[in-house]
Amino acid sequence: MTDTENGDCKLTKEVGRFVKSHIIPKSLTRPNISGNKFIEKKVTNRGPFYGKASDSWYDPNIVTQKGEDILAYLDTLAIEELRGLGLVWSSHLFKANSAKQLNSLRLVKFQRPKLIRKYFLSLLWRAAVTKISAFSEVNLNAKNIELLRQIMLVRRKIIELFFQLAWFSYLQKVIQSI
Repeated sequence: MTDTENGDCKLTKEVGRFVKSHIIPKSLTRPNISGNKFIEKKVTNRGPFYGKASDSWYDPNIVTQKGEDILAYLDTLAIEELRGLGLVWSSHLFKANSAKQLNSLRLVKFQRPKLIRKYFLSLLWRAAVTKISAFSEVNLNAKNIELLRQIMLVRRKIIELFFQLAWFSYLQKVIQSI
């Protein structure tokens, strides 16, 4: 299938034209140097190999525009909060504080913890439903995939003990030799 074909949206369950949908939002996966490529694991019937990709992972066979709008809205709100707390590479706070926070622990209080939890659960759902080989090791049963889908559509409350989350950010000083 290509992004011009119709199918069942895995999020809304409505039939429509598929659109390109990022598994991990593009704003979180930019190369650290403009123009660089990503190393991407690909699995074929001949086995795994690594190739280069110019963009983060996306799947043109998961959602229709309505589904993508739901994911994009959730991504935008969550990334805005993550960036505001300095937890995203592109955040000015991340860049300013990274040297001070090397080998330290910082407690972060989210303004919208349920939104952040829902966002990370949406990333898990995307990784579970895609057929992209790089995510082939993410395996959830149909019941859990459906529960995640319902949570994203606000048809189910977020269950606090369901797929507990922890955030670790490892910082390293990069020593550049000249």
